[in-house]
Amino acid sequence: MQPPPRKVKPAQEVKLRFLEQLSILQTRQQREADLLEDIRSYSKQRAAIEREYGQALQKLAGPFLKREGHRSGEMDSRMVFGAWRCLLDATVAGGQARLQASDRYRDLAGGTGRSAKEQVLRKGAENLQRAQAEVLQSVRELSRSRKLYGQRERVWALAQEKAADVQARLNRSDHGLFHTRTSLQKLSTKLSAQSAQYSQQLRAARNEYLLNLVATNAHLDHYYQEELPALLKALVSELLEHLRDPLTSLSRTELEAAEMALEHARHGRQATSQVSWEQDLELFLQEPGVFSPTPPQQFQPAGNDQVCVLELEGGAGGVAGQSGLEKEVQRWTSRAARDYKIQHHGHRERRLSEARLSQRDFSPTAEDVELSDFEECEETGELFEEPAPAALATRPLPCPAHVVFGYQAGREDELTITEGEWLEVIEEGDADEWVKARNQHGEVGFVPERYLNFADLSFPESSRDSDNPLGAEPTAFLARALYSYTGQSAEELSFPEGALIRLLPRAQDGVDDGFWRGEFGGHVGVFPSLLVEELLGPLGPSELSDPEQMLPSPSPPSFSPPAPTSAVDGSPAPVLPG
Repeated sequence: MQPPPRKVKPAQEVKLRFLEQLSILQTRQQREADLLEDIRSYSKQRAAIEREYGQALQKLAGPFLKREGHRSGEMDSRMVFGAWRCLLDATVAGGQARLQASDRYRDLAGGTGRSAKEQVLRKGAENLQRAQAEVLQSVRELSRSRKLYGQRERVWALAQEKAADVQARLNRSDHGLFHTRTSLQKLSTKLSAQSAQYSQQLRAARNEYLLNLVATNAHLDHYYQEELPALLKALVSELLEHLRDPLTSLSRTELEAAEMALEHARHGRQATSQVSWEQDLELFLQEPGVFSPTPPQQFQPAGNDQVCVLELEGGAGGVAGQSGLEKEVQRWTSRAARDYKIQHHGHRERRLSEARLSQRDFSPTAEDVELSDFEECEETGELFEEPAPAALATRPLPCPAHVVFGYQAGREDELTITEGEWLEVIEEGDADEWVKARNQHGEVGFVPERYLNFADLSFPESSRDSDNPLGAEPTAFLARALYSYTGQSAEELSFPEGALIRLLPRAQDGVDDGFWRGEFGGHVGVFPSLLVEELLGPLGPSELSDPEQMLPSPSPPSFSPPAPTSAVDGSPAPVLPG
């Protein structure tokens, strides 16, 4: 069983509460005073750092500004030297801004110190203690009146008890041996008078206690609602005012320095962005000196010769057009055309070589064409005439093709292919032996025709016209998906629309269930035959025996330049424009 709670006197309780309030307030003021001291110390150290940093910036930019190339006051900002001068000026201005910030920090460090804050705290604590003493005096008066009220109540209760006892004995006529009835009546009258007197005293003590209680509560309410907030407001506001000014000054100083640095940085970036290398070179060439243009040379006639224009020299027999000037024009025109042809073939061969190197598939018999072979040709226009292109084999389009060598696309309209991949050729190739094809993912582009192997496409026309019945044995070993299909089990094959599927032969005694077996993307499975379209003819005996056998892979195609042909004598040579 726990002991009853200890009773504390009201005056003692209020005194402890006031002491706790004063202690908390002093702790808060002490923390704020320490904060102000930290701000002063920070400002002092920051002032030293800013001054050192500003002086270092000015010291850094000074030697560069004193150089010979940067002494001129007027300098075009479009030149690189002008942009560099702007950056140096921005550095000097930034250093000056840091020095100004250092002065402001130093002023903050010399502001109101810790002693002033302690004086404010001492004054506020005295006013608070005075108000608390008045409230504590009221509480003490309340305790005194309450004590008096308790004493009067106990005396009155004792008198009432004695009077009631005498009256009871008188009613029972129990006066005993030492008292008579008359003496009991006198004693009862005396006790009744004392009880009435004590009742009046109790009433007066009770009224005084009630009045002191109301006054004390009113005093406490006035203290907590009026005096204490006013004292705290005066004390805290004065301290916060001293704290807010340094913090505001710190933030404003830092913001002004940052804005100035940002403005200088923007000015430097703008000057750098305006630098024009063409304008810089033009201004440099316009300066008087070695690079100034020399006066044009004038024709100086010799003697009495007054002709100053070109005259054509007639050939044998005076025929026009056979002069040495026209021959020189033809010779240079032929050389220009030959150089263009060599460059065109060089670019083409480089693309093919890069395609071979990307797949690391080289042929030991391939011969590289060197540009020196073309330079040995005569300057008579032998490279102008292309050999007649061989007649392309006609094939029905679209048709499937097997990739025998991989190729990495070098342009946007080309298609990247890998060895062993199946394509669908949709357009015939041009004179450069390129064809347009579509891969299994639906991507379309040009690929080298020599990198593909076309299967034998000769099959009877009757097989095209006849409808393939449901579940009939496939007559092709390659098919294209007309619709996308998702397998319903692990044995079924999934493929997207337009995919090229390699068909696998079925067993001779297999059950005709309307599903074919094929391979797509490295997966083998069955699928409905109505969802695909046959592309190739029937399988041969050798293919039926080995369904996994792929088409033969020839060696990589080697590039060979067209055979030179003799130019027709007397044909007009091309003339360069202008």
